[in-house]
Parts: sequence; structure tokens; C-alpha cells
Amino acid sequence: MKLTQDVYLVGGGDYGFNLTHRLDCHVYVVDGGSELALIDAGFGPGTEEILALMKEDGLDPERVSTIVVTHYHADHSGGAAAIKREFADEARIKVGELELELVATPGHCMGHYCVRLAGRDRTYLFSSDCVFWGGAIILQNVKDSNVQDYAASCNRIAALEFDALLPGHHLISLKNGRRHSETAAREFNRIGLPRDLLR
Repeated sequence: MKLTQDVYLVGGGDYGFNLTHRLDCHVYVVDGGSELALIDAGFGPGTEEILALMKEDGLDPERVSTIVVTHYHADHSGGAAAIKREFADEARIKVGELELELVATPGHCMGHYCVRLAGRDRTYLFSSDCVFWGGAIILQNVKDSNVQDYAASCNRIAALEFDALLPGHHLISLKNGRRHSETAAREFNRIGLPRDLLR
């Protein structure tokens, strides 16, 4: 599904638009012209559906030069056979005529990244599971989820410039997306917690 001239949505499960396997996160394609990048890879069993949706949108899977897995939870990484590049904070990845910037955002889990894209007509933040529409978050009672890191990450992305917020699940915002990260940061800064997406 073409969202803009730069970005397509080609996967997503029950916590989204039910395009592919029910456990898939949102799977995005960045069209850099000569190359494509996949942002997250879904859970795994829906891979054929993801590839079919790409082809329906006129995107050749053979042009995928980069797969960015935002974090290691199965709904985002299960479909990736291999990660071709090590992540590093503020690393930049060329995708044809476009460039992806990796932004370390631990909190939801350790090793979590958001991806910023300066597109042709707007700037995007692929926020994965860091922040969602309305400023919601997913803070889990598991060993590698950390509320202080989460607060710092939400404050970090609230300070970034971007137009579109493209999270890993649920609603997306193609304009004025930064307001959602600002809402989450504001709630953390009040020494509280933002609304949890899963409640």
C-alpha cells in the first residue's frame, strides 16, 4: 500500500491493518529509486504475503539492498534471515538517493532503534515500538524493559525534526507526527507514564 512517494506499507497483523500474518508488525518499504530498504521484517510466516504485496505495488524484492530490524522481538525480526549490518547510534545507511539515520532508543527493550528518513517531500520517523499514535508506549514487565531509558528515548525523539510518524503497530500519522512523541515525553517528564498501547 503506497503511503507517500517514499514509503509503502507491505505488512502488518492484528495490531494494525491485517495485511499479512496476524503476528506481523508493520513492515515498511523505503523506495530510494535504484534501491529499496525494508524497515522490519515481520514475524516470519507472512513473508510470502509481504513479498506479494510488494509486487502488487510494483516493487521488485530483488531491489531490496538493506533490511533494518529495529529490535529483536519476534514480530519485528522473525522474518529476517540475516542482518547485513551492525547497528550504531546515528549511523547512516544510503538507500539509492535517500538516507536512513539510526537513532538508539532503548526502553521498550535494549537494542531498540528508531529510523529517521529525510524523504523527497517530508521527513519520517519509523518509531517501531518506542512511541505510537497519541503518545502511547509499550512498557513491559520484562527484564530488558527500562522506564528511565524509555523516558530518555522519548525525550530524545521529541527533540528530532520529522513530519510523519510510522510506528510498528496501529495508527500512523503522515503529517504533524512529532506531536505524538512530544505527548509521550511530556507524560514521562511529569514523572508519570504515558498510556500503554496494549491496555
